[in-house]
Amino acid sequence: MLKGGRTVKKTISLLICFIMTFSCFAFTASAMSASEGLEALESQFADGKNDFDYVYYTPVKKTSDTKKYPLIIWLHGQFSGNDKRYQLENCDVALWSSDEYQAKIKGTGGAFIFLPRDPTLQLDLAWNGAVSDLKRSIDQFVLKYKKNIDTSRIYLGGFSMGGKAVIKLAAAYPGYFAAIFPMSSTYNPSTSDLKSLKDTPIWMFTCRSDYINTNLNAHEIATNMWKYWKTNSSCKDVNRWTYFISPLVNPNGITPVLDPIYSVFQHNTWDAVAHDLILNSGKLYSNMITLDGDGQAITLSKNETFLSWLSSQDLDGPVKDDDDKPDKEPELPSTSVLESIEKIFKFILRFIEILFK
Repeated sequence: MLKGGRTVKKTISLLICFIMTFSCFAFTASAMSASEGLEALESQFADGKNDFDYVYYTPVKKTSDTKKYPLIIWLHGQFSGNDKRYQLENCDVALWSSDEYQAKIKGTGGAFIFLPRDPTLQLDLAWNGAVSDLKRSIDQFVLKYKKNIDTSRIYLGGFSMGGKAVIKLAAAYPGYFAAIFPMSSTYNPSTSDLKSLKDTPIWMFTCRSDYINTNLNAHEIATNMWKYWKTNSSCKDVNRWTYFISPLVNPNGITPVLDPIYSVFQHNTWDAVAHDLILNSGKLYSNMITLDGDGQAITLSKNETFLSWLSSQDLDGPVKDDDDKPDKEPELPSTSVLESIEKIFKFILRFIEILFK
């Protein structure tokens, strides 16, 4: 009898441990920290296909979520679309899917991230002639997730050849994007392009000594663009231009001498943007100068950097800071899970009651 009693007590203990463990998992948030590394963060991006192959991140974690989130589109540069998912793996933008970076998105504390892929390999053809196809791909993605995408907060960015596509696409569809952010663009826009973009908020990124294209100095192009927008843009109060002074450094604060994109061409500004202009040491990049829409130098802070600016832009008006909203409540499991836990506890209690009567 004693042996049987010990067995019963052991069984009860195991059942209780199981329930406690299950409860802990049920109440654990699904967010992933940036400290878990890029490979882990990249696993949060799903694959899709419409006019282009693409990968995407969704902030929606349950079907009952009806919140409208902004959409950030990131266009890759030349040769970064060669293989599936390479447009994600060849940069650090997966950081934006982490809990820390999603929390920087004003108003919602989260955003969709969409990375289409252009497999074109030729020097002059990446994204070329693809403006209407690219717009259609974006429209198809927005339609697919229309329940949760805020169409007044669609942001378009891209680097190198992707930066060129940003300017061409936004100029072709004025009023569609709430803000754009070309990085090291290899495109010299026409006056017609500049005029089409005059009502679109923009944050440009260049390096003062960018020599990736010997015929087009990205910094000189940006200088001419800024001269036009200083006079003609309706968004001067929010426009920004950040340029990096040589030598260009990576997120660790060093210039990789064996990486010509950094050490020779001074082209790779997008790594700084993917890290929200903050080095891995926790300090702001020190070798950058940021100008406002009037061409005056401004000082950035770690609390008000790029993602804060980007997510503030809205076709319908200013976005409130998260500080204006009540703290986000901890995510609870669905009612069905709570009911299951309650039933199991009741069963155990009833089981114990019967045993010790």
